Amino acid sequence: MKTQTIQQTAKKWKALQAIGAVALIIGLVAMFASAPDVTTAAIITTSAGLILYLVGRIAAWWHHG
Repeated sequence: MKTQTIQQTAKKWKALQAIGAVALIIGLVAMFASAPDVTTAAIITTSAGLILYLVGRIAAWWHHG
């Protein structure tokens, strides 16, 4: 039987969620800055941040119930 340390595995998913949240916030701020040349990068950053955050949330739920 494999022993799973919840605290160590939780740190990995919390870090992924934190990175995703930061990217999401940066992307949203850049989108609302309304600079035309930043819009595409802002959309990509926002999308990537949302995806990272959701993957972290789902993975944490999956591993810890």
